[in-house]
Amino acid sequence: MTPRISLAAIRRYLTRLRERYSGSLKMLDNPTSQIPSHRAKGQGDQALTVRHCKPRVLMASSVHPWNDVRVYFKMARSIASFAHVRLIAVQAPGSSTPPDGRICIDLLPANGLRPGDRKSIIFRLKRIGMILKSVLLQKYDVFHFHDPELLPAGWLAKLRGKKVIYDIHEDNPSYILEKYWITKLLRMPVSRVFSFVENTVAQQLNFLLTAGPLLKERFEKINPKTEVIHNFPLSVEFVTRTKWDEKQNEVCFIGGITRIRGLMEVLQALEKVNSVTLNLVGSYSSIEFREELRGYQGWEKVSV
Repeated sequence: MTPRISLAAIRRYLTRLRERYSGSLKMLDNPTSQIPSHRAKGQGDQALTVRHCKPRVLMASSVHPWNDVRVYFKMARSIASFAHVRLIAVQAPGSSTPPDGRICIDLLPANGLRPGDRKSIIFRLKRIGMILKSVLLQKYDVFHFHDPELLPAGWLAKLRGKKVIYDIHEDNPSYILEKYWITKLLRMPVSRVFSFVENTVAQQLNFLLTAGPLLKERFEKINPKTEVIHNFPLSVEFVTRTKWDEKQNEVCFIGGITRIRGLMEVLQALEKVNSVTLNLVGSYSSIEFREELRGYQGWEKVSV
C-alpha cells in the first residue's frame, strides 16, 4: 500500500536536510522499527516488527550533471538516508555513476554544445520530455526538481496528487537578463513572462527550497512554505592538517566557469597583485569562453 505523504512529513524531510548539512544528525542505516503492540484475538501481546514504508522521492534536473554538488552530493545522498531516491540528471562526461545502491540514477544524454545553440535547445527539450514522461509514469510520493524549465513537470506532478518541491538555485528572472544568446530586445519581456509563470506555479507547490536568504525573501511572499538550504560544505570537509601560517595566498573558485560569475573581473584584479594565485575548479560554459579567459594577463597566475 502506498503511504500518504503529509505536509508534516515534508517538514521532517527539510529538517533532516538542514541537520545533515550541519553535521549534527546521525542517520540510521537500519530501516526497521518497533511498532507499539497490537492486541488481537489469537495473537497475544506480541510487538510487531515491520519494515518502514519509506517515502519515494523522484528528483530531477534537465541541466545539472548527475554528480552536481548540490543535486547529488548534498541533496540526493542526504535524502537517501531516510527515503528511496530516484535521480534523473544529465550524464557527466568522463564520469561513471558510483555503485551507491541507495540511489537509482537515470542518465539523460549530454550534448556538449554552447548555450543558445539550436541543437542545444533541441537537446534540452528532449531531456525535458523524458522527465515529463517519468513524472507521468513513475511511482513516487515526492517530486523534487532543480530547474526552472521543469516547472511544467512540477505542475503535472501536482495534478497527479504528489507532493512537489521546487529547488531554486538562482534568481531566474534576473538570470535571463544576462543570457547573451537571447536578443537584448527580448530579454526583458522574456524575464517578465517567466517571472509571472514561476510565481504562479510556485504558489501552488508544497514546498520551495532556495539557495540563499535573498531568494527566500522573494518567494516566501508567494508561498510561506519556503526554506533556505545553503550551498555550504559540511564541517568535516574543513578538516585539515595544514597550519594557518603555512597556507599559501590562494583564491579558490568552485563552480560553473561562466561569463556572468565575475571571473573576468577576478583576472583583472590578479594583474594588480603579485603574491596571489587563483585555483579554478569547475567546467567551462564553452571552449570559446575558456580561450577568452586565457587572453588575460592574470591567467598566468591561474591553476586549473
